Amino acid sequence: MFEVVLTQISESLRSLILRQVQLIRKRPCTHKTVVILALCSRATRLNEALIILSHSGFRDEAAALLRVLIEVVVNGAYLMVTEDKEFNAFVAHPMVMLGKHHRSYLAQWGDQTSFTEDFNELVASGAAEAAAISNRTEKDSSWTSEGVRKRADLADSQFKHSDFSYLATTAYVEGNNFIHGNFSSLIEIIGEFQGETPSREEIRVHEDSKLSGATWALWDYAMALDQHFTTNLSMELKQILSSFPNVEGSAPDKHH
Repeated sequence: MFEVVLTQISESLRSLILRQVQLIRKRPCTHKTVVILALCSRATRLNEALIILSHSGFRDEAAALLRVLIEVVVNGAYLMVTEDKEFNAFVAHPMVMLGKHHRSYLAQWGDQTSFTEDFNELVASGAAEAAAISNRTEKDSSWTSEGVRKRADLADSQFKHSDFSYLATTAYVEGNNFIHGNFSSLIEIIGEFQGETPSREEIRVHEDSKLSGATWALWDYAMALDQHFTTNLSMELKQILSSFPNVEGSAPDKHH
């Protein structure tokens, strides 16, 4: 029953977020707004994929995808409230890294590639320009010096809650083992090899946790959109929140 309710809430949120996007797009949109809306679209797609995985019994894979979803959501909320220099870095830094990887590729395989000198120069000049725009170099592995937790904290301070920080310190951290293939992510599989299987109750709790985390990530993004872009759908969001089982409304109480 819990799983069914979560799926229904997720579907309601996706529908509401689509309406938010349509309302925002009717206004003159800056490039920054378009990027934030693209992150929003990515979040809803990730949520849908996570539900499919969870329903299909791929619990660990859902945990890995939940980490990705939370970072997308935190990035979107962070870009809503941070300075333009961080947005410029978010957009430009991938080109910096492309220049780095392209140069490394040429150093190893240059004699066997079909890249022209003009193309190589284009990549190099594009990377240099991106480095100037982003104020980040190829030694920087990320577009920002702020970790996910700090980005989440800043977003929460603007939106007056602790939801993003909660996600960043729970499901995001827990998904690390599954993303990187650490030993902890293999324990259940090893148990299956040895004839051990988790109980139905353990499976249910595990799946509920992943679906709950994904649902709240999507809800938080929808609320942030409403507060930042004033789409005036907060009443509908509150109605969706009230349909969540055993929820009082405060961040620590609503996460399971």
